[in-house]
Amino acid sequence: MDGDPISSPYESKSDESLLESVEAQRLAAAIARWQRAMSALLGVAAVVILGGLLVLMIASGEDAMESLTSLLCTGVMLLLCYVLPAVLLWRAADSAAEYSRGGGLSELLGFTHRQAVFWRSMGYLVLIGSGLWLLLLVVAMLGVAFIGSQNSF
Repeated sequence: MDGDPISSPYESKSDESLLESVEAQRLAAAIARWQRAMSALLGVAAVVILGGLLVLMIASGEDAMESLTSLLCTGVMLLLCYVLPAVLLWRAADSAAEYSRGGGLSELLGFTHRQAVFWRSMGYLVLIGSGLWLLLLVVAMLGVAFIGSQNSF
């Protein structure tokens, strides 16, 4: 650090460009490892949740149509909350690993594009989830107000 408070500790100190920097490629390899690990954990979590739901469905002895409906609803949520991020994260890890093996400008662009796609998708999921929680909160408050008004008569 040359006294600049905004400078990065990962800046290239020699004549090599940041694009071909061994340090940048080493960091991309580390990112790829962590992204693959988190993607695998999301996949395992989805399988465990779906397996648990199947066991509960079979053990409960509910009507088959009701069970399939609840399984379908839960399956859609699993796809959105676990499987989609796992797939996008795995793809981002692939592009990070490709760049870390000594890629050039096209690999760097692929790396940054995949990262952007993953984080943009996660942002959308968070916004949608937050909106649904707010809607649930409003419906719950209206339900409490309605029940309170019914009990006052």
